[in-house]
Amino acid sequence: MNIVILKGRLTRDSEIKEFQGGGKVLNNALALSRVWYDQDRNKHEETDFVDIKANFVDIKANNGVADFIAKWFKKGDGISIEGRLKQESWHDKETGANRSRIVVLVENAFLS
Repeated sequence: MNIVILKGRLTRDSEIKEFQGGGKVLNNALALSRVWYDQDRNKHEETDFVDIKANFVDIKANNGVADFIAKWFKKGDGISIEGRLKQESWHDKETGANRSRIVVLVENAFLS
């Protein structure tokens, strides 16, 4: 099973990339913060960053989730997303190395 639910803040305004074949994808990232206190009551905070993508036309995400995010959310806004993990691989033209990363493909988004 590949289901991810995250609640965070957008790190920037969404970037919309258009392809020659007419497809579009929304790219952004979430900042996921966690605050905790140790046994001496010292406050600790850590933030992780996760890349997210949403297709404008997707069989499973045909509810306009990319349009919804692009229209209603800006940098710093809180958002909750549901999606799935996907590993992307590519060949780096500058270094010649094979590269990869894991992104979240967003299938649903909610005000947070």
